[in-house]
Formats: sequence, C-alpha cells, structure tokens
Amino acid sequence: MSIWIEYISAFAVASFVAVTLFVVQFRSQEVSIDSTQYRSVKTAAVDVVEMIESDMKNLGGQHPSNSALTTFGLPGGAAFGIQSAPDTTNVPHTFRFYAPRQRGAAPSVIRYEWAVEDSIQLSDGTQRPLYTFRRFVDGSVDGESNGVLTKLSFNLLESAGNAITNLDQTEQVFVEVRAISPLGRSRTVGETRWSSTFRPHALTIHR
Repeated sequence: MSIWIEYISAFAVASFVAVTLFVVQFRSQEVSIDSTQYRSVKTAAVDVVEMIESDMKNLGGQHPSNSALTTFGLPGGAAFGIQSAPDTTNVPHTFRFYAPRQRGAAPSVIRYEWAVEDSIQLSDGTQRPLYTFRRFVDGSVDGESNGVLTKLSFNLLESAGNAITNLDQTEQVFVEVRAISPLGRSRTVGETRWSSTFRPHALTIHR
C-alpha cells in the first residue's frame, strides 16, 4: 500500500513541476510577444511623429506675394503660413501649410493627406479606423504610413485650449497621433498615443 502512496505522491509532484514549467514558459512567451509588439508599435508611431514634429516646429514661413494659392496678408507685408485649416470632413482629410527652406528660396508647400483604409477591433472591444497617411512636399510624396494610424488630429489654437475663430489667429497647434502595432492586435498591447502642443517659431504673425 505504501508503495502506491509513494507512486501517487511522486506523480503529483511531477505533475506540479510540469504544470509550473509550462506556465513559466507560456508567460515567458507572452512577455516576449508583448515586448515585440511594444517595439513594433513604437517604431510605427515614431516614424510619423518625428515627421510631424519636424514640420510643426518649422511651420508657417512667409511665401511669395505672387502665390496663386490662398494667402492671408498681415501688417508689415508678411503673409500667414497656413494655407488651409485641417479638413476632416472630406476624403482624404487634408492639412496644408508652408515651411521655409534655405534663405532666399521660396518656401515649400507641405500637405498631409490621411484617409480610412480599414478598421480594427482592439482587445477591449473598441472599434478603431485604420488610416493611410501621406506627406507631400510641393506635390510629391515624401513620407507615408499605411495601416497603423488609428487617429490623427490637428487643432489650431489662439492660446492654450482656445480654438481659433479665424485661421490667421493661429498661434499654437495641438497634434494627437494614435497607432497600433503593424503585427496585428495583441491581447495586452493596444494603441500607443502621442500628443503635443507646438508654438511654431516660423509662423509669421504680426500683431
């Protein structure tokens, strides 16, 4: 009888060890997958964020007075550097502005376009759109991202938290970007969110 008790005890101990090892291995795999997802989503967002950060800091230089595009004349002969407020009603959504180049050269016209490509359901059940994003410089594509952005918004402000009523009141730009991993949905990794408020030094406004 005692030998059966020993067999049963040994089997129970072995089973416990096996289950423990399985749980540890499974958790290690989950951690590894999560780490990969975090790196992937961070990389996907960083490419777009760095592009936008660079543009927003340089946004709004003067442009030629003979420009055929819509311009806003201001005191002192300067011209307002945003061509159009962000358009989130039409497809694709757009945002156009001027950015200075080398001294003496005409500023570039930069245009962002983003449109819904697909949608995704996050692990918490929330449904999100997936956007394609393209950056155009003087009409040519110069940067893009597909299938990772779940939100892109630009709010033009005259002061912190106060939206403009006229385009030429713009003094600050609040930007928000959200993205998901290009590797697909994860049980634990959802959206990554980045937001920032810019007061562009090159924005030509004289009051």
